[in-house]
Amino acid sequence: DEFYLEVSLNRLSALVLFFINLFGLLVCVFARDYSYPRRVYFPCLLWLIAFSNLILLAADFILFAFAWGATLPILYIMLARESGLGARKALAVVGMADFALLLGSCLYIVFTNSTVMPHGAGLAVMLDNPLKWFCFVLMLTGALAKAGCGPFHTWIPAASEGASMPTMAILPASLDKLLGIYLLTRICLDFFVLTSAATALLLIVGSLTILFAVVMALVQHDLRKLLSYHAISQVGYMVVGFGTAIPLGIAGGFLHMINHALYKSGLFLSGGAVEQQKKTFDLEKLGGLARFMPVTFACALVVSLSISGIPPFNGFASKWMLYQAMLEGLSGAGNPYLRFVFLFALVAAMFGSALTLASFIKFIHAVFLGQNNSTNRMMPTES
Repeated sequence: DEFYLEVSLNRLSALVLFFINLFGLLVCVFARDYSYPRRVYFPCLLWLIAFSNLILLAADFILFAFAWGATLPILYIMLARESGLGARKALAVVGMADFALLLGSCLYIVFTNSTVMPHGAGLAVMLDNPLKWFCFVLMLTGALAKAGCGPFHTWIPAASEGASMPTMAILPASLDKLLGIYLLTRICLDFFVLTSAATALLLIVGSLTILFAVVMALVQHDLRKLLSYHAISQVGYMVVGFGTAIPLGIAGGFLHMINHALYKSGLFLSGGAVEQQKKTFDLEKLGGLARFMPVTFACALVVSLSISGIPPFNGFASKWMLYQAMLEGLSGAGNPYLRFVFLFALVAAMFGSALTLASFIKFIHAVFLGQNNSTNRMMPTES
């Protein structure tokens, strides 16, 4: 028998493919004048985009596993030159999750007797025995770690302590998030038929991620860590959307993934522009930059309002879809335990949005509107 690898392109992978290449282009444009080791960054960035494209085109688990695994050493190399601790933690956490995904993929191939990745709910595996549940949890671990969802989030704050803003903008803010949620979408829609227990698991993990990460972000005084914890918190909304197992919630979670990549990349790049001028990420040493950097201020304000879910910005649209899906799930839940989980998820999502708004009011005031407390008295500019 001949052995061959399959590639294909469907609507889901085509959409994610477009945004991955778009964000890669935008970050390349921003990073051309940023001060950091370009000889390492740009080759790694291009290889990362290439393997990300291959992940989205892969139609069988062998090609998918090869491309997925290839992104890990690139992630390590990009972080190692800037954040040694972050690189080691990313290698440990994401590497463990990638091994879990590989093991889960092997089990899935045994269940289906095929290496072809199924497309469509009609080919999905039922979660009707412990071994299939184990396979589901293994593959879910790989998706959540890549997306930076709790409890596999610890590599993102560690990486932020030393990594440059272009690196943070392309890794946890956009590419890794898109790939992780893309895999989560395939797991929930194509690979498995979710039971009530599986939806409850996703709702709980997503809700706890929202609450924990947004509270941690609120108390940060370092701009990089504040944005990093918000990158984690927003993943919780996406996971909750898929946990509803309702078409509106799944669409909301996927839209929130696109929205998050847009505004989180914008926030990291805005922070990078500020750091280039003031040479610090300490919020207590910034302030009063709105009149010197009005374009950066306007961009940061728009993306801050969007991530906070304020209408009429894009973050409001996806969060509103998620709220509606959770209300629909709450009214249609068949048992009181699942109804309680939906209620908890709804309260966590709304409370998380309120704390996100409070956190970004702090961010805008500390960086752009407050008094300039920096010891660097150089006149900042947009360039």
